[in-house]
Amino acid sequence: MNRHQPKTCEVCGKTFTPDRRVGDRQRVCRTLSCQRERKRRAQKRWSEQNPTYFQGRYPQTKAWLDEHPAYQKRYRAQLKTDIKTQATDIQDELTDNYYNEIEMNTLIRLQDIQDKITDYVHKYFSCLQLATPMIYKTS
Repeated sequence: MNRHQPKTCEVCGKTFTPDRRVGDRQRVCRTLSCQRERKRRAQKRWSEQNPTYFQGRYPQTKAWLDEHPAYQKRYRAQLKTDIKTQATDIQDELTDNYYNEIEMNTLIRLQDIQDKITDYVHKYFSCLQLATPMIYKTS
């Protein structure tokens, strides 16, 4: 498939240009709502194909917890301290409320530009490798 050939999103039905790194495997566009829906469908399909995966695990877990009685108490205390330290971090968390669709599209365009630059660099070095033996032969 040509990497610039548009595809139709399975969730919203709009056409999109697939990411060249994903190729034929990309089935939905880059919008967050479509990505979330794809993930939800995949998880549902997996759990339907593996219905007994989570069954029968409690006795093993219970036995392990009986051998490590203070584990849950320490774990929950650590979670509370982690939440307090996260609140004081300088770096913002990337959330839907923080980035709207326009900003996400800008990030996607920057990603495409980065991919083009990478392609040019690879082409330059591959040409350089081909030209190197010729330089030595003529010298």
